[in-house]
Amino acid sequence: MIRKPILGICLILTLVTFAANLVAEDKDILISVKNSGFENGANGSAPADWKIASSRKIEGNSIAFTDKVKRSGKGSLLIENKKGDAITLMSQPVKLKVGHLYRLSGWIKTEGVDSDSTTIYPTALPACLSMVSYPFTNNSPTVGASKDWTKVTSLFIATKSEDH
Repeated sequence: MIRKPILGICLILTLVTFAANLVAEDKDILISVKNSGFENGANGSAPADWKIASSRKIEGNSIAFTDKVKRSGKGSLLIENKKGDAITLMSQPVKLKVGHLYRLSGWIKTEGVDSDSTTIYPTALPACLSMVSYPFTNNSPTVGASKDWTKVTSLFIATKSEDH
């Protein structure tokens, strides 16, 4: 049996609706996320108000805004992961109420995204959304292979008053 490494040939990720959909369930309060559509930043550069939380510098991998692929708005975030690596992008902190139920959602489009399900702790995943406070086993549904724009959603109860 041939085991494939985590391999994302080209991952195109956008959270255009992230700010509109990080919602407190009890009152439908919208939580504002800076640059939620990744549109502030020059073509080919990383988006403003976001930081790369984990990624090794591997030749061929990149994270940048592109106006060539978009679901809505001016463009989307393009993550190219040609060598198989974990890449995590983190927003600015958002204020939450501990104990309240929230819905995190966004749109993901993938091309040739693959992961090795035989990896151990933590298991490799294709494209997904999560919050810093999530245990490593929690995340939105994953989007792998080659899929057109797919909406993903994850419900969570805030365990911290500030999260990413």
